Amino acid sequence: MNQKKTIPTLIVLGSGGHTTEMFRLLSGTDLNIYKPRYYTIATTDKMSAKKMNEFELNVSIDFIFLDFG
Repeated sequence: MNQKKTIPTLIVLGSGGHTTEMFRLLSGTDLNIYKPRYYTIATTDKMSAKKMNEFELNVSIDFIFLDFG
């Protein structure tokens, strides 16, 4: 059986173009390998949270968003 290993991945999102760059990097990777994906986003960064939801809903349902706010 040749089963690919998965790599749990922490993704830190932030303002100032960082979120766009992170999703550009993620779009060029095999998301079946980099999972589950854990996101950290400031509680005040609503735009990054929205972009994260849009991205993940388009590519998979295998992500975890932890809200400590």
